[in-house]
Amino acid sequence: YLLGELKPRHTIAVVALDQHPDIPVELNRAIDQQAVIYLHGPEAVQLVPQIKHYPRLVVGMIDAQSLKYEELSQKVGSTLQKRRWQKQALWWKNFEQEVLSQVNHIIVGGEVDRQAIVRNVSAKPFISAIPNGVDSDYFSPDPQAAKELDIIFSGVMDQPSRIQAVVQFAKEVWS
Repeated sequence: YLLGELKPRHTIAVVALDQHPDIPVELNRAIDQQAVIYLHGPEAVQLVPQIKHYPRLVVGMIDAQSLKYEELSQKVGSTLQKRRWQKQALWWKNFEQEVLSQVNHIIVGGEVDRQAIVRNVSAKPFISAIPNGVDSDYFSPDPQAAKELDIIFSGVMDQPSRIQAVVQFAKEVWS
C-alpha cells in the first residue's frame, strides 16, 4: 500500500535482502541518484551502519525492537528464555542509541513504540508514528459473496500484545 501511494510521484526500486547478492552496491547506486532510501523492518534497518551518513535516509522500524524484546523477557517463565530476550533487548537498545540517532527520520507503527525510540536515541531524529492500517475501501468484502464464518489474524506473533489480542478476541468476541 505504501509503495502504491508513492509510485505516482516517485521512482521506486525495491531491493529484497534475501534476493540480492550485493546490497551495498544497490544502496550506493541509490545514493548516487540522490534517492530517498527507505529501509523497512528490523532486518533491513541493520544495514544503516553501511549508509548512516546519507542525508535522505528513512527507516521504518514498525516496532521499537528494544521494547518488544524487553516485554518478551518479562512474559516468559524460563530463565534461559528470559536471558535470551534480555540480550536481544540490550542489543536493540544499543543499536537504537548508537545507530538510529544518526538517521534523519524514523517511522514506527504506534505512539508507544515512538516514545520508546525517543527515550533511546541520543540525537533526536524526526520520529513519526504511522499506524499500520488497511485500505478498507480496497479490501471491502463483496456484498454479494457468500458469507462464511472464517477469520484470519495476520501478524508476527512474537509480541505479547499481539498474542493477547488474539486470545482476548477468541474468548470474548468470537465465542
